[in-house]
Amino acid sequence: MGNSSSKKSPHVLLVGLDNAGKTSLLYNLTNKNIDTVQPTSPQNPFEKIKVQNQKLIIWDLSGKESFRNKWRHYFVGNDIVIFVIDSTDRDRLEESKEELAKLLNEPLLRDSPFLILLTKNDLANQMTQQDIEDQININTISPSPQNANEANRKIKFFSTSSLNGSNIKESFAWIVEQHKERVKREKKK
Repeated sequence: MGNSSSKKSPHVLLVGLDNAGKTSLLYNLTNKNIDTVQPTSPQNPFEKIKVQNQKLIIWDLSGKESFRNKWRHYFVGNDIVIFVIDSTDRDRLEESKEELAKLLNEPLLRDSPFLILLTKNDLANQMTQQDIEDQININTISPSPQNANEANRKIKFFSTSSLNGSNIKESFAWIVEQHKERVKREKKK
C-alpha cells in the first residue's frame, strides 16, 4: 500500500502522545544532549540516523492532539511505525491505546511493522512492560489479517529509557531487521 521497503533508507514514522519521549529517543541515538529537548516542531520533523550501517529516515511527529490528524499525511511511503508510550503516564494510557488502535487499523499502514516503545523505564513510578501490554491488549485493537502480508505484520514491545539508553539500540536494531526481512520478501515476489 504505497510502502516501498526496497528503497535504500526506510522511512520510519515516530508517533505517540505529546510528552511521551519521542524526541528524547532520537536525541539518545544521535548523542544529542537530552536536556535540550524541545516539543516537536512541525517545521523540521525528520532526522537521518544510522543504525547497524543502515540509514533510517525518522519522521518525528508532534503528539499534540491538534496535530494528530496530520499524521496521515506521512503514511504513504512509510515503512515502519514506532509508537511511543510514556510508561509513567497512567492517566493517558487509554488515550495511547486509542491512538495506537487507529494506526493499527489504518489501511495505508496495514503492512508496516509496529515497534511499541515504552519510555521512561528508569523512573520509579513506571508501569511494567507486562502491565502495559496487558492493558493495551494488542489482539483486541489490531485488525484481523486480510492478506498474507498482514498476517506476517510484526508488532514488538520494548521498555526503554532515553536517559540511560536502556533497550534503545536493541529496539532500533529490530527495526533494521524488519526492514531487511521485508526487502527479502519483496525480492522473492
